[in-house]
Amino acid sequence: MGNCTVLLQCLLQNKLNVDSRDQWGRTPLSWAAEYGSLAVVKILLGQGADINALDYEGDSPLSWLIHAGDPVQRGLAATKAYLEQRGAKEVKLRGMKSTWIWALTYSRLLRYVRPRI
Repeated sequence: MGNCTVLLQCLLQNKLNVDSRDQWGRTPLSWAAEYGSLAVVKILLGQGADINALDYEGDSPLSWLIHAGDPVQRGLAATKAYLEQRGAKEVKLRGMKSTWIWALTYSRLLRYVRPRI
């Protein structure tokens, strides 16, 4: 996702729906949280984004940050603290989604550990 705050502000000036959803029901806040983009999270929340918007499988932005966020990326801890201070709730992942997230996290961990072995 990167730091796309200028683009986001331009879109918001043109009346973008901050709680619009993609094909999985995820909102821009969900994606920003997963990638630890604190600047984007602040802008979206400032524009009234739903901090606990659930996707079609019932997962919140904070859940995505905690379970799918890449631990190597900077900003995850700060973004997590910011969301929690504002009342974000973690929804426990269930079923196939939790298995997929575990596999994704494990593969990221292997990528991080293997070069150092």
